Amino acid sequence: MLMKMQALLSQSCRSILSLRKIPSALSIAPTLLLLGGNVFSPTAQFLDKGGSKAEAPTASLQVLSALPAATARTWVAQTLPNPGSSGDRTAIRQAVLTDPLINEYLRQAAARSPGVPVHPLETGAIAIAENYALVEVSAGVGDLPVIDGCYLLKKHSGQWVVVAQAGWEPGLSINPSWLSTVLDVPKDVVSRLIDTLRSAGKEVEIDDTLYTDVPLPCITQIEDPNPPTNVRSTPAVAAGNVIGQLPNGTEVRVMEVLNGWLKIRQPLVGWVSMGLTRVSCGNSLAEVEKNLEALHSLEGELAIEAADTLVRYLYRGAEGSFAAAALDHFNKLAINRFYALKMVLDRHTEEVRRHVLQQAIAAGIHPQARTHFEQEIAQSKTLSPTLKTWKTLNQSQTRLRLYKLEPGLPIASYCPSAGGYSGIQFCMGMSSSCHDGLDAQSQPLDDSDARGFYPAMCGQS
Repeated sequence: MLMKMQALLSQSCRSILSLRKIPSALSIAPTLLLLGGNVFSPTAQFLDKGGSKAEAPTASLQVLSALPAATARTWVAQTLPNPGSSGDRTAIRQAVLTDPLINEYLRQAAARSPGVPVHPLETGAIAIAENYALVEVSAGVGDLPVIDGCYLLKKHSGQWVVVAQAGWEPGLSINPSWLSTVLDVPKDVVSRLIDTLRSAGKEVEIDDTLYTDVPLPCITQIEDPNPPTNVRSTPAVAAGNVIGQLPNGTEVRVMEVLNGWLKIRQPLVGWVSMGLTRVSCGNSLAEVEKNLEALHSLEGELAIEAADTLVRYLYRGAEGSFAAAALDHFNKLAINRFYALKMVLDRHTEEVRRHVLQQAIAAGIHPQARTHFEQEIAQSKTLSPTLKTWKTLNQSQTRLRLYKLEPGLPIASYCPSAGGYSGIQFCMGMSSSCHDGLDAQSQPLDDSDARGFYPAMCGQS
């Protein structure tokens, strides 16, 4: 059992990349173990204005104090020509040890095992070829290796940026197809990186599984009121971390989400402010419904990316009938892939979670989806950010309960606390359309939700 857990943990750091494994899709189960949460403090939530416009105050990149920088075993393979300067090696090591996502994986693993010693991040062999590097990285909690393998980095504008995990222990298994097809590393560079690791004494195993990069039916585009948008080496507005700029309309492929920032892999690797992007699923209702259905059908790790895309579409992109179609698929996701939905919501800010969940509740959350939320709350010792938000939205001090009665009879509202909607007591003789958004059990609703649709349901202003 321990070996199985170690294997799962070592695989769990694979980024949420868009791929389809041939012949079978990847399971999302290992990924569910470690993703979520925020690395930065609340004061680091801001909007990167981009371009030459004055940006928000600098927010420093924080490395968890519980995870001290490692000094034990950093070295570089130098057998092949041009292994990189000492400055490159130092910058690569620093990029890995301060990477917010790697630190977050370790922080969450440590949080699940309070009191258990944490083995901090350490870097091992470093192979460099042109503007790419593979770095051996390890960290653990107790006897369990949380991070154990190698990471790919890419150099942009003189700065090394962590791309994704690219090799997994035991045996340091590396898949050349994954690197070249999904992460866009030239094939000859992949070969040189692997040869460099081997020349340093590493036993590299080649995984010959084939990958193909699958485009998403819904796209993420740059939409900046003051273009171009800055692409940064870290998810923070800080001096010297701008590695590129993108004009409006540029399509980007999202790998990760963290505290209001998107880590992208195309057209370059880096971080952009989520508030300067918008998701599009089409220009007509028929096209939107078709693309949302295609999005929902994606499996494996693509299912995680699809869930995140839907959440961002509901937050910034879907309006009117498009939003209604998206909310229908939100219900399907909450019913069929609840853990994927919860995981991606956990990684967003409270503003995004509240906005999306309020929309879903106001539109009429499916009873089975509601049951999943409530069961997860009942079974969890510690509530995740998403479950906390859900509980808050459904347990406000003032509740409005709407009762669905027999046809032709009034719908009565009753407010258990003072200051409720006592002025709106009855809606007489309403048609069945008045019941839209409610289930037969007369579910409790937040007063803020009711404020939005109750007058419309009852023909009042």
